[in-house]
Amino acid sequence: MRYDRSEAIRYMGGRKGDENAGVLPDNAYLKLRNEVQARSAYRLLDCKVDEGGVLLGGEYFKSAKLAAHIKGCTRAVLLAATLGPKVDIALRRMSVANIAEGAAGQAVCAALIETYCDETQEKISSENGGLHFKLRFSPGYADWSLADQPRILRMLDAPKRIGLTVTAGGMLAPVKSVTAVIGITEACEKPQHSCETCANNANCMFKK
Repeated sequence: MRYDRSEAIRYMGGRKGDENAGVLPDNAYLKLRNEVQARSAYRLLDCKVDEGGVLLGGEYFKSAKLAAHIKGCTRAVLLAATLGPKVDIALRRMSVANIAEGAAGQAVCAALIETYCDETQEKISSENGGLHFKLRFSPGYADWSLADQPRILRMLDAPKRIGLTVTAGGMLAPVKSVTAVIGITEACEKPQHSCETCANNANCMFKK
């Protein structure tokens, strides 16, 4: 899995090209790289979109923003991905030992899970005849409730397949994990980290 140094620096609030800002995340990555046990699960499903949400694989997910995002798609990928439990343990250990190093570790893992999802999408595409995708859309973003996480994990059999579960509050465990719907479209969209498409563009501290 590729380590996107520039993204890790951005997640820490550093500026692009600031070499000094890269020292902490680089050191954190060296401590974390052997703890990563990345795994993923996915399904290609038929979808039907209305104004209020999306019917995906027989399950209806209420989210007008998700519906608007994948409008026009008749198929989508349901994806779950995780860096594994050892990363969570390592992050807790780093945060106790050194707050700054712990923050750098969080930034590194945020960059790593995004890179892993990008690489997983490339694999899904190549395995299925060269699919084109819309940008990932996850529970907790915009109006899509985290309460839908358990249904997504059940649909993917994620607890058994990749060890991914959900807490009573709707948070994923291991923490450094992602679930998402990815609309299948006729042509590629912008890269996954496009600020122009984000609803929080005006207020985000990570804005490019």
